[in-house]
Amino acid sequence: MTTSRLSNNNMVVFAGGYDGEMVEIINICQEAGVEIFDKHLGWGAAASAYSEEIAAAVSENKQVVFIELALDIELPETAIVVDHHNEMSGRPASILQVLDLLGLEPTRWQQLVAANDCGYIPAMLSMGATPEEVAAVRLADRSAPGYYT
Repeated sequence: MTTSRLSNNNMVVFAGGYDGEMVEIINICQEAGVEIFDKHLGWGAAASAYSEEIAAAVSENKQVVFIELALDIELPETAIVVDHHNEMSGRPASILQVLDLLGLEPTRWQQLVAANDCGYIPAMLSMGATPEEVAAVRLADRSAPGYYT
């Protein structure tokens, strides 16, 4: 996927429902100095949860980025939608899309998180994950606030 790199100080990210991948994405954004709105939403979270924050960001000419949010409101024309579920299932894992937007290379851990989110344990094993790595990624995923079993 070819994406233009964004300036961290002009980007505003809106976080979707929690799982291990979303927790990692939030950490990546915070470490990169990207402004992020995180309302600790559950799975199936919708962009409308951030209506006021989106309007404020747009009024400041910020680049808005929606991560795994149901698109239940009209989006700004320049919005970037990061997702890899449903109609966007052909895209890379959301964590990899975010890293690409920021011009960062994924760490081994981030690659494992991406594999887990896209293809669960078989995907991690296919990339050579050790049993310890699989267990650690699965624990992180299940431990994410809002994770539903």
